[in-house]
Order: sequence, then C-alpha cells, then structure tokens
Amino acid sequence: MNALFLNLRAAVLLAILAVPALAAPAAPPQPPAAPVMLNANPVVAGPVLRLGDLFANAGHAAPVVIGKTPAVGQPLVLDVQALYRLARTYGLAWRPHAATERAVVERESRVVDGTALVQLAGAALADKGISGDELTIELTTPAQGVRIPSEATARIEQLSYHPDSRQFTGVVAAVIDGSAVQRTAIAGRVFRTVAMPVVVRRLQGGEVIAAADIDWIAVRDSRVPVNAVLDAGALVGLTPKRLLRPGQPILASDLQQPLLVAKGSLVTMIVETPMMQLTARGRALADGAEGDLIRVANLQSQSVVGGVVTGPGVVLVAGPDALQARRK
Repeated sequence: MNALFLNLRAAVLLAILAVPALAAPAAPPQPPAAPVMLNANPVVAGPVLRLGDLFANAGHAAPVVIGKTPAVGQPLVLDVQALYRLARTYGLAWRPHAATERAVVERESRVVDGTALVQLAGAALADKGISGDELTIELTTPAQGVRIPSEATARIEQLSYHPDSRQFTGVVAAVIDGSAVQRTAIAGRVFRTVAMPVVVRRLQGGEVIAAADIDWIAVRDSRVPVNAVLDAGALVGLTPKRLLRPGQPILASDLQQPLLVAKGSLVTMIVETPMMQLTARGRALADGAEGDLIRVANLQSQSVVGGVVTGPGVVLVAGPDALQARRK
C-alpha cells in the first residue's frame, strides 16, 4: 500500500514537471536614452552656470553648479578640452565631433534705454530739488542706454549736479537682491524750456495774424532770441514784415501794424484846426500803418505835407502840436 502511494506521488510530480512553466511577462522595451548634446551658445539667466546650461539631456547632472555666469557683455568661452573634462567628471556620455568645438556662454540681459534713463535721472534730480514741468534732461553718456542682467533693476546712484553748467554725473547701478552687481557711468545736462508762440502756416507780409494761426513750441531757454515774442496775444492783429515760417521764433522786429495806407495810393486828407475840419484828396508817398507819420502830396495844390495814418486810406493833417498829441 505504501509502495503504491509513493508511486502515485512520483507520477504526479513527473506530470507537474512535464507541464511547461508559465513565462513571466516581458518588461516593455525602454526607449534609448537621448544623446547628450552640446549647447554651443547658452544664454544664462541668473548668477550661476549649471551643467545643464552647457549640455542638453544631462539628466541627474543637469542641476550641478559649475561656476558663475559671466558679466553682461563679457562672454565666457569654454574650449573643447574644458568641455570634455566636465563631461568626464560628471559621467556624461559626450564626445566632441571636432577639435574646434566650444561653448560661448552669455548672461541674459535687457536694455535700459535712453528714455528710461532720463526718467531715472529726473527722479534722482527731483530728490535734490531740481524739478519742474519746464525741465528738460539730455543724456550725453550713455546716449544709447545700458544693458543690465535681465533679473536686475536699475537705479541712479552718486548723482552730482553742477548748477553753473547745468550738468550732472552719476552711476547707473544694476541691482539684484539689494546689491549692485554692475555700475555704469552716466552724464547729462539739464535745460529749462520756454513756451514760445509760432505760426502754423506760412504768412506773407500784409497778411494779418489771427489766433488760429498760432501754436506753441517748447524751446531751450538758451536758444530763445533776445527779442523773440513770447506773448501770443501780442501777435494777433499784426502783420509780418517778411515771410514767417511755421515753427520758427517770431521776432518783434518781424512785425508791424497792418498797413492802412499803401505807397502811391489815393488817400483822404483831413485837415483839423481848432475852428474847422476840411478834407482833400492826396497821394501817399509811403506805406503807413495806424499811427505812422507819412508824407502826402495834395492833388490839388501839389504841396507835400506830413500826416498821421488814422484809418484805411485816411491821413490826419494838422500842425506839429496836434500831430504829436494825436500820436500819443
């Protein structure tokens, strides 16, 4: 009986061993690792240079800090030997394709242009009490702006103003986390501007200036002519002696009252005495605006007398005392 049981057990074991074993499920195929590639022209933001900035697909080694980023405008050049040493040190499967391979590392940056620098300089000058709507700032250095790290902010430091020359100097500081990482000299001038009336169209002699013909421009005070007209109201109703061009300063000597009498034209001569007033026809021997003293030839007597222009084609003729009183 025991022998039969043993034989049966052995037969079962043999049957089990004869059944093919179930194969374990195969692991899914893994994609090949991306090759490590050199970034030949990395532009790095921030103060540190990492291995991942130089090599794409650096894997676990990408965050490793290998140095500082260069200053703005001062590229860091790594030749093929330096790159190969870095790759071997950190176990990167990278080999150069040529002995001339290299990486040129630059700091990511932005430009603070001239307009922004003028605004910064204006704020710094205002802190010194130098301000006003008529204030104009002109940069002499650097006129094209300043390039600073992209994460930095710009401010003006060490500002010095010289009232006699109206010049200022200072430093544009690029600030990161409260500390200046870059400094650039700045210089410029301060101008006061004057509002000056000008005509908006060409005006010939004889045309009368109207309010609609006048506009305003801002001019540096140092460029305002001594006899320039600054009161727009004083221009209205006058006429130019010469051609006036748009946008050009208007001088007092360029203007006159409108001519009421033209040279060679017929005029009415009014003769006043304490007892009477007489009129006669005459011919003007000169141009005349209101209040001008001109000479007039009497058409009847051919005598030449002086008179004051009082209206269009009208000349008041009287004795010297009366003429003087009339002109006042």
